[in-house]
Amino acid sequence: MAGLDLPASWRPAEPPPDTQEPFASRFALPEGAKPRSVQAAAVELARSMTAPGLMVIEAPMGEGKTEAALAVAEIFTAWSGAGGVFFVLPTMATGNAMLLRLLKWLKRLPSLKGQCHSVLLAHSKSVWNDEFTDLMEVGQVGFVGEFQVRAQILGSRRD
Repeated sequence: MAGLDLPASWRPAEPPPDTQEPFASRFALPEGAKPRSVQAAAVELARSMTAPGLMVIEAPMGEGKTEAALAVAEIFTAWSGAGGVFFVLPTMATGNAMLLRLLKWLKRLPSLKGQCHSVLLAHSKSVWNDEFTDLMEVGQVGFVGEFQVRAQILGSRRD
């Protein structure tokens, strides 16, 4: 296990009692912007849960479901002791589109400042995703800025 050189598990800080601050800092909201009602409701519900569970957020496109889910993930991991987040999307296209948003969120997490993060785009065509392969240019295991990337590449997109 020591030879794997895995990064430390994520240990998020206790979520602040104010819903406004985490959204402003994690998602670079414009000054004065407030979380949408679905986002605030999801955070409040997550804070009120007393046992592990599952939250399903249903709202129209553009209402901030992704940001709500990431904010809830911080709350869930803070009280459950989980060491990371597995963000699942229904298609390769949505996974590809979400990668940059997730990387930006990781960089803004105060509990991860100065630490390496393990990131994996886990679908069969991740080798064709420029953002992910740019992280992997250093090889199968490597560090790019704050991100530690581990993956097996079965061929090259340049072939």
